[in-house]
Amino acid sequence: TLPAGEAPDTFYNYGPTPQNTVPHWYEFLFDGVTGAEFNGNVVTLHFRDGARGDADGDSGNGTISASPGGPSNSAPDQDGDGVPDAIEDAHPNNGDGNSDGTADSQQPDVASYQDVSGEYVTLELIPTVLSPTPVLRSVLPQDALGYLQAANPPSLVEGLDFALGFVGFRIENVSTGDSIDVRMILPISEQPDKYFQYGATPTDPTDHLYEFLFETATGTGAEFNGNEVMLHFVDGSRGDGDLTANGVIVGSPGGPARVVDFDKDGVLDTTEDAHPNNGDGNADGIADSQQPDVASFMDSTSRRGWVTLEVIPTALSPTPELRSVLPEVGLNFLQAANPPSLVNGLNFIHGFVGFRIVNVDPGDSINVRMTLPADEQPTTYFQYGATPADPADYLYEFLFETATGTGAKFNGNKVMLHFVDGGRGDADLLANGVISDPGAVALPAPVASTSGGGGGCSLQTTSGSPWQAGAWWLLGLCLLPVAVRRAYRHLH
Repeated sequence: TLPAGEAPDTFYNYGPTPQNTVPHWYEFLFDGVTGAEFNGNVVTLHFRDGARGDADGDSGNGTISASPGGPSNSAPDQDGDGVPDAIEDAHPNNGDGNSDGTADSQQPDVASYQDVSGEYVTLELIPTVLSPTPVLRSVLPQDALGYLQAANPPSLVEGLDFALGFVGFRIENVSTGDSIDVRMILPISEQPDKYFQYGATPTDPTDHLYEFLFETATGTGAEFNGNEVMLHFVDGSRGDGDLTANGVIVGSPGGPARVVDFDKDGVLDTTEDAHPNNGDGNADGIADSQQPDVASFMDSTSRRGWVTLEVIPTALSPTPELRSVLPEVGLNFLQAANPPSLVNGLNFIHGFVGFRIVNVDPGDSINVRMTLPADEQPTTYFQYGATPADPADYLYEFLFETATGTGAKFNGNKVMLHFVDGGRGDADLLANGVISDPGAVALPAPVASTSGGGGGCSLQTTSGSPWQAGAWWLLGLCLLPVAVRRAYRHLH
């Protein structure tokens, strides 16, 4: 019972449903079994154990966990597509997203909405002879994160940017079993080359994330033309979430994606292509952005030095690849140094870098060549993590050991890192075909004292306390505001 004078006409819940176990917003109107009915300021909510509205989804536990939700007054939506007229009329092209001379808010076969980033996207149905008046219903933009987290395998979405989020919708007035196309018009700056859907398919009746590229055999999937995507649907086929030829195409939540990291190493293509050697940090004649075993990036602290990692293949592991390359300031790693004198007199000017090496034969040895700016002469390398001798994460010097075949060797501005899957240097300590490494090179710290002129940061590099001799903790604090740039790794 609401205050007198309130008269809601819709109700929304947030949570899972039997049709989509990923929590999402959905309209909870009465369907004869569950949902909301309205009578002035009184809303009657109908629940059934285990059915829509029961967030635990368990029909046998005698408990209904009502999904978080609430009543609302629906905004005017003359064409019934689910997008309020006010939003469609605010499209920057005078409310005409498909440029046909008619306001989108007046066309049930066109919907313009704001995606999760606030940009406008337009959906336009293409009628057919059998289905001359198809209409859009329940257009609902959604954040893609929950769906992306359900990606199996996770590598399905590595290197992709889903900046526009997902959108769910239904197409009605379709002749049973007919084909229907939907033209998706994106902001002019967007040039997607992938499209994903979340839902069931004829080959897998469980909801899952799958790539929805065009298939000639089924006549379904996405085709791309600049900032436009043509979505091909067939009633009851792949892409129709209810998998039933019933005259309604349930466009499973889905959305376009753009490849921003072709080799999936975790470094954006634009970053690798900016390497001063024409994007070729290891000078092998191939752009680093096209090589999954090579990664070039700006270090995390000085932001002046380029670092290149190159995995050296072996007979047992001929195609090792880099993943999750992430430059880090490393302040926390160095503060964990025990004893603190471990980093006395050292300068970690290039910060730390974390990465994984995959496609390794379990237990194999793998080398990684690290190339620093030409004038650098590193003298040591540190790792942070567990070792066979100590299962607790800690900072340790990673110099080459003949006994284990692991550690760092130095040759001018190059460092050769020797790893053994499951051995010292592999942070997960498992012979599982994956080597994980957060580590950093160190150089002798200069003895002279310098003062920051205008940056508000003074750096002493005398050999007094370990925190002055290494000077790293202060350096990290000075550079931290400009160094932290981890947001681009969201997907994973």
